[in-house]
Parts: sequence; C-alpha cells; structure tokens
Amino acid sequence: MNNFLKKNWYKVNLIALWILTVSIFCYGLYSYYLSPAGKELQVKTAVSEEINTNNIPRFSDKLEEQETTIHNGIIELQQKEGLEEEHGVYHTKEELCRSLSPQNPLPNELKFKTQIKRDPFIKHLRKVLDAFLNGKTISCQGSSCYSNDIAYYIESSEIDAEYLKGQFIVLQTDIAPGGGESIIILFKDKPDQVFYVWVYGGKIGEDYDVRGFNEFGKLSNKRLSDSDIQDAQKTFVNQICSDKFGF
Repeated sequence: MNNFLKKNWYKVNLIALWILTVSIFCYGLYSYYLSPAGKELQVKTAVSEEINTNNIPRFSDKLEEQETTIHNGIIELQQKEGLEEEHGVYHTKEELCRSLSPQNPLPNELKFKTQIKRDPFIKHLRKVLDAFLNGKTISCQGSSCYSNDIAYYIESSEIDAEYLKGQFIVLQTDIAPGGGESIIILFKDKPDQVFYVWVYGGKIGEDYDVRGFNEFGKLSNKRLSDSDIQDAQKTFVNQICSDKFGF
C-alpha cells in the first residue's frame, strides 16, 4: 500500500484536490441558492419560464407594440391632415394664387399668348363683352347675323354677369364646325367656371358675330366636373396669376 502511494503520489494529490474543489463549489452554490440573491434569481427564472410557456408579453414586446401604435397614429394623422389640406375648386383669383404657388409663365405659354393676342375673334369677343357691361350693343349688320346683342346668349344661358367684369384667358381655340372660331375661356377673377364661345365671321364681307356663349358642356349635357375645373386651374395657374395674360 505504501509502495502504491509512493508511486502514485502525484495522481492521488490531484484527485484529492479535484474532490476538494468540487465540494467547495457545491457548497458555495448551495449557500447562494439559499441566500436572498439566489431566491431572487429563482423568481426571475420562474417568471421567465412562465412568460415563455404561456406567451405572456414581455415589457420589450409591450414597448414595441406601443411604438407601432404611435407610428400608425402619426401616419393616420398625416393622412387626415393631407385630406384636409386638399382644396376643391377655387372661386377667386386671390385664393387660387395664394394656394397653388404659380411660377413665371413657361415659354410655350408666352408663345401661345403672342399667337392669340392678334386673333380678331378674341378681340371682337372682348369688345362685345365690354359693350354688354356698359349697357350697349354692337350690331352685326351682315345678313348672316344671328343676333345683334350678346345679352341674348348670356341671359339665356343664365351666366352671372360678375364673371364678365374681369379679364379672361384663352384655354383653347379651334375652327368652329359652323364657321368662325370656337374659343374656350376662363375668367381670371372668378376662375371656377369654364365657358365656350362661338364667334362667327372672318370671311371677306362678313362681320364678326358672337353666336354662342355658355357654360362649357352645358348644351351637350357634359358639364365639367369639379375635378375637371381643378385640373384646369392647376394647368393654367401661371396665366391666371400673371399680369402678362388676360383680355
């Protein structure tokens, strides 16, 4: 036995040291388990297991849920404000120009203005409107004249004379099917309506004669919708708000 211990002294000491170390560790672990800190750890572990087992939401999950709710609320508020900021048809020039932020007229707009400012049909229309506003008439002496007074068309179409007091801009011109020119106009001071005008004449020996003046699309029962008028206001905002345009 003594010979065995002498020969294996190193290994015996190593085993004894290992046993002592394990015993000390177990004793320390047991002591910690019984201590307040150890009991607190047990409780936290049990709660964590309960959360995982029963899908109880963690604080971090709750926080993430609240952040999502707040984020969705912000988006909903922004969308609501965006809808509130959307404007319908503008009824005055001031309102329109303040809201739509017009820019300087584009080159193609200036080119169109140069083309139409010499248009005799448009000049005659303005002349007739001014006469109507002053209680006068401009007679058409030719045999082909429909009426000597634009008041007939204005009154039969129930057009508010307030529109006629301001300048108008020309949205489009075209050859009229019955001869002369079709003119689409919008009055700058009251830009909430678009009008169709038919001015006859232009041939040698023929006087210019306004043969139609009414709300655009009224005769064909295809009046412009509010959306259509909004689009026109946005498209022609530079001309409506610029002093360079208008008859």
